[in-house]
Amino acid sequence: MMTPLLQIMGLSVEIERVPLLSDISLEMNAGEVVALVGPNGSGKTTLLRAIVGEQKLSAGSTQLNGEPVANWNPRNLAKRMAVLPQKSVLNFPFTGREVVALGRTPHETGQAIDQKIIDEVLDYLDADYLADRLYPNLSGGEQQRIQLARVLAQIWTGNDRESDDKASEPKLLLLDEPSSYFDLAHQQMLVELVQALSKRNIAVLIVVHDLNLALACADRIAVMSCGRLVTCGKAEEIVTPELIREVFSVDAAIMRDPETGRQMLSLRGLS
Repeated sequence: MMTPLLQIMGLSVEIERVPLLSDISLEMNAGEVVALVGPNGSGKTTLLRAIVGEQKLSAGSTQLNGEPVANWNPRNLAKRMAVLPQKSVLNFPFTGREVVALGRTPHETGQAIDQKIIDEVLDYLDADYLADRLYPNLSGGEQQRIQLARVLAQIWTGNDRESDDKASEPKLLLLDEPSSYFDLAHQQMLVELVQALSKRNIAVLIVVHDLNLALACADRIAVMSCGRLVTCGKAEEIVTPELIREVFSVDAAIMRDPETGRQMLSLRGLS
């Protein structure tokens, strides 16, 4: 059997004897998109921080490609796993290009290839016009696109595969509410981006609050509540009005997009 790219096994986190995460297990394969959803305070961000090693575990383990994350060489880990946090605070007068270039720090591909990859990801995210503008002067949505370009540059293999990374090597991208500042056009861009990345052998774990956005981009939905993983599976198998009512305290109707056939939610009010 193929080893899952990401394995989370019995993961628990406690701070001062207060449980934040309890016995979470989840696996992801290369090329798979999993949307992590749940109410505020359900533990989604804490789980991402635990996966990358920023949050100490009380129990359980996380593995990347069969190797405990804690055992990875930091530089090699940074080439295989990138994370976009919920907030990225940067007040220095860097240009957009300089911020994106930070994503190439783990690599030793040379300036020419690095600049080519930076240009590619900026163009990919409709952000090339931000390259020479000062980051602190950008709007929230523009800053978010620059930060997204930075993490893409970290794991990008380049269109012509001129990179120190093999194009076939699976990689993991963790996105924590990447659409929080995006308008409708760039939310759609995000959906298309995530789906395109999955075809590049990249697994994407994305935290989103918009359930319709999750349904539009994910292969599976993982639902969290009160620090526990309530369920995880294909949307058509697990997303029901009963689940939405139980977890989010909202009444919703399930519909289908007439063109794509994907599920859509119509919210009807608090239950």
